[in-house]
Amino acid sequence: MTETATVEPGLDVEESVAGNRIIASVLAVVVFAIDMASPSGMTADPIRAVSVAVSLVHYHSLSLDRFQPLPDPGYAVTVVNGHSYPLFPWAVSLFAVPWVIAEDLLHKLGITGGSVAMVRSGHDWGLQVVSMATVVAAATVVVYFIALRVLRLHPAARRRRWAVAVALAFALATPAWSTASRAMWQHGPSMLCIALGLLFALRAQAG
Repeated sequence: MTETATVEPGLDVEESVAGNRIIASVLAVVVFAIDMASPSGMTADPIRAVSVAVSLVHYHSLSLDRFQPLPDPGYAVTVVNGHSYPLFPWAVSLFAVPWVIAEDLLHKLGITGGSVAMVRSGHDWGLQVVSMATVVAAATVVVYFIALRVLRLHPAARRRRWAVAVALAFALATPAWSTASRAMWQHGPSMLCIALGLLFALRAQAG
């Protein structure tokens, strides 16, 4: 009796790790570029998100006191013991922290006005978009790798093509583009975390 080799559904022996990484990188760049080039933006509930990120970086606090008077005073703000804090969940602001640091580094080089001045001017939508465009691009890559594991298509090249189609459908045919990438809503980080959780579960199942 001879043993026959079995392959996990969705994973071929000829699968190229390097090829998948290249495709994933291209997907991330394309989605990021499209999101950045899209002109429509929103700054309703996330209006304090960048302010919180700047406060975390510069003052190690969630307080918005140092940015008074705030644009649209009274909106998306709660006052506790005389101090102003964001009304909506602030964890999304953590995704803007790297870009706040980058903005301040550019300020030291004399290229930009710095994150504090940007927040006080009320013109922080650009930083909101770059933060969430990065998150959506990352989620797209995760969806690509999920599709590679779930799709039962052979050969590997065919599965890759369909995985790319699935990832682009997620990035460009759902609220990932129209909502999540437009401002610092909770949608983008939620999509990324759910996708990561699913990918980890699939990997654990495969052993």
